[in-house]
Formats: sequence, C-alpha cells, structure tokens
Amino acid sequence: MIYQSTCSFVDLIQEEKRIFIQFPKRFSFTSTLYKKNILLSSMMILGIITCFSSLTAHGGNPIDSLSTQASMTQKELSKQQKNPPKFPRPNRLPKNYPVIPLVSNRILADVVLVSATIAWMYFSKKWPNFQINSWETFVEDIDIYVFHLITFWGSSIFFVITDYFQLFDKYKLNSMQPSPPSTVGTLVQVMINQLVSYPLISFFFPKDYDFPKNECDNTWYVSFLRLFGIYLANEVLFYALHRLLHNKRLYCLHKVHHEWTTPIGPAAFYCHPLEHIFVNIAPSVLGMYYTRSSKKLLLLWLTISMFHTNFTHSNFNARHEEHHQVGGGNYSGGLMDRLFGTYLEPDPRYYKRNSQ
Repeated sequence: MIYQSTCSFVDLIQEEKRIFIQFPKRFSFTSTLYKKNILLSSMMILGIITCFSSLTAHGGNPIDSLSTQASMTQKELSKQQKNPPKFPRPNRLPKNYPVIPLVSNRILADVVLVSATIAWMYFSKKWPNFQINSWETFVEDIDIYVFHLITFWGSSIFFVITDYFQLFDKYKLNSMQPSPPSTVGTLVQVMINQLVSYPLISFFFPKDYDFPKNECDNTWYVSFLRLFGIYLANEVLFYALHRLLHNKRLYCLHKVHHEWTTPIGPAAFYCHPLEHIFVNIAPSVLGMYYTRSSKKLLLLWLTISMFHTNFTHSNFNARHEEHHQVGGGNYSGGLMDRLFGTYLEPDPRYYKRNSQ
C-alpha cells in the first residue's frame, strides 16, 4: 500500500530539523531559492495587509452592497430578500473607476505576454515536456505543467459533456443573468493564459526538479498535513489577491473574469493574463513548492483542485454563483470569507434548484 512506512513521528521531526539546519548553507542572495522566498514573502505580506485592512473597512468590495449582509438582523435580511436590490452589472466598469493605462488592455497584454513567453522558451530552451516513456513510469515522467493542462481540460470536457446532454441539470442552479461572452473567445483566452503561466510553473518546478524522496513522505499523516498546507496557502493567498482585485483601482483587470455572470467550467480561467498568473496559479504553486510535497501528492492536489475549479464554475455552487451575480463577497473557499466578514448566503429567491 502507498502509506505503508517504517517512518515514525520522531524520524519526521529529525528529517525536518536536518533540512532546517542545512537551509542557510544553500541560501544566498543570488540563488534561485532566495528569489523564490522573496516572491513568497511579498505575496504573504500583501495578503496580510489586505486581510487585516478589511477589519476597518467591512466588506471591502467597491461594487456590491451585500457585504453589509453579515451585520443585518434577520428581519432586515428578510425584508431585503422580499425586495432584492438592483445590483450594477459586475462585468461593466463604472465611470468613476480608474483604468490602468496599457496594462488593463487585455488584448495588448495577451500579445506582449505571449511574445515574451515564446521568446523566453526559445532562448532558454525550456519547453514543456510532453514525453511519457511508459505508463509504469507515468508519475516520474509527467511534467507538472503538462499534468495541470491534462487535469484542467479533462475536467472541463467532462462538465461540458454533462451540460450538453443535460445529465445533472436537476442539480444545477437556475441562472439569474445568463449573458455569456463568446465561447470561442473564452477558450482562446484560457489557452493564452495557460501558455503565459508556464514560466512561473517552470521556475518552481523545472524539468530537473528534485522532488523530496524520503520514507516519511509516504505516511498518511504527513501526506494529510502537506495537502492541508497546500490548501491553506492557496486559501489565504487566493482570498487576499482575489479581494484585492475587487479594489476600485484594480477592478479594471478583474472585470474580464466577471463577463461571465453565469460561468461554465472552462471560464474558470477566463480572465486577464496577469490575473491568471498571480492570482490563479501563484498561490497553488507556492503552496505546492513550500510544503516540499512528493510528486504523487502534487499530482493528487492538481487533480482535486482542477476538478473543483471546474465544478465551482459549472453552476453547481450557489456561493460562487452569488459572487458572479453580485460582483463581490465569497472571494475564496469559505474559510477566509467567514473570518473576515465577506461570506454571503445566496438568496433563495435567486437560486431555486431546477429539481424543484
């Protein structure tokens, strides 16, 4: 079995202590390790500032007024549900919102980042590795970036097929504002985003990356702790960065993703390319890297997270639908939303199951 091991808890502590002691010897201001730690530290500081600033600015969303829902009495909440307010369309930028010159132009950003990515791959000779020698060595051969593509598109195709044949329609939520942009345009943008995210993934997990291999990694409790660590890093960083994008000054970047008020699976990665790199990919990659997880564990995490991402954007998750319909609140998986007062319960008048 995969979790059979002779590793004890004492062995685990000794292994972590050995790595901690050796860490300064491998650390220098010119090393790749230093650059990776600077990136993580910057994102964590940004996340802490964003989260704690919400304690003084309750809700933190410049578009919707539902962030005050948490402080409402039951009587006030019932009154609002009987006469729901009219929310501004989240995919349209209000006139008083600033636009970042050049950067907020998605087409220009696509051209610049795609060109830069291709040039970087050509001159550095770092191309995605699609070669698999055999199914027996699949785990050792598969590239993290390639597996990320396989799991995302595999999950997307699954949910698109279920939509086409209406297999799970009785479990889906009724659409409030079905105003989708071009499906072809969405797929093209998603593929562009996945291309330009390759340098970041390759930076942390290059072809010659030495995945941790010791006896303790095969114990169930260590595997659970590492998976929980990845989840926690992703939850905290994604919440902070996603909420930051709903700031008045940065929403010009995030409004692309909100063009889908009732999204579909592949639309999970439909966004501005800079948002995809730093908000969708970076939190998960940093969590996977700094937990020092084995490759099997990383592949398991990617499978779970890509399926969950497509599931959430396929009109099954009422909390996420509320975020897209309203344009704010419910910024992450739920844990951080409850801690910082941005958790929104979906209005039952908006969301009645098709089975009813």
